[in-house]
Amino acid sequence: MKNRCTFSPIWLIVTILSFIVAVTGVVSVYAQTGLVEPFFQESGIITDQIETGPGEMQISYSANGTFKGNIEITSNGDFVSISMGDNITFGLGQEVITSADGSETANYTFIGKGNVTEEGRSVFYGASDYSTDSIGELSFLNNILGIFNVEIDQTARFVSNEWEWK
Repeated sequence: MKNRCTFSPIWLIVTILSFIVAVTGVVSVYAQTGLVEPFFQESGIITDQIETGPGEMQISYSANGTFKGNIEITSNGDFVSISMGDNITFGLGQEVITSADGSETANYTFIGKGNVTEEGRSVFYGASDYSTDSIGELSFLNNILGIFNVEIDQTARFVSNEWEWK
């Protein structure tokens, strides 16, 4: 049996409130970034989906990505996806990032909201929080906040772009 992604009620409330603040700032942050390149780009595939209740799924994925254009990583994560009705989905999850040589790790917690387009792609926007004890190439991730967009195609492959929230 797979471990299920679980969160305490207080953490969930704080995270949801943080997400509301983040989403209201997304438009202004995107406007500030202009044509600035994302600091993190990732592509991957959904590896498992388990229905955990009415309108709720536990989803696992794996990916490869690049920070700052040259720091290669691999990652594995999972999230809970909750259908909110009216073609809106809420997601809350976590990811473990590993440096290409396997010597360093960082954690990534995220919250997002999205929908399915007329073309059948799922599109999510959200906020993330990074943490690490690394003292090497991933050390810059400690206490970084980001905003992201993710597009998932009909074959369960996804592409994510993320900008640091300064």
